[in-house]
Amino acid sequence: MRDSDKFQSDLSAWESQAPDRPDTKSLDHLRRLFFKNAHGLPEPLLSDVFVDFLERWAQGGSEDRARAMRWLSGASALFSGDYDESGFAQEDWVAMREVVSANADQMPLDVLTEILSRVLDAKAIG
Repeated sequence: MRDSDKFQSDLSAWESQAPDRPDTKSLDHLRRLFFKNAHGLPEPLLSDVFVDFLERWAQGGSEDRARAMRWLSGASALFSGDYDESGFAQEDWVAMREVVSANADQMPLDVLTEILSRVLDAKAIG
């Protein structure tokens, strides 16, 4: 099982058990799962992605929450090299570009290159 598949499974399990307004303990559990899956990447990068997830989730509607879940799942897949081209909208690529650019000096060069290549392919450089 790929890392991204394991995280997707964990994410689905978390979502099915999370209340409409997850408490701090529940969100911290999800944060730990995400950080564990993205092992080796700088904590500031992961924190920025997770904060973006929380902002999307907090918008409250079911569509917003689904978008938040796709964001976190897609970020996890992208960071582990398992991204399959299906999860991000254009605005997600722009957000990823911003997060990665802000943390580029702390990232492994191969991961940075792969992510920015995908950002470029998505025409989100600008």
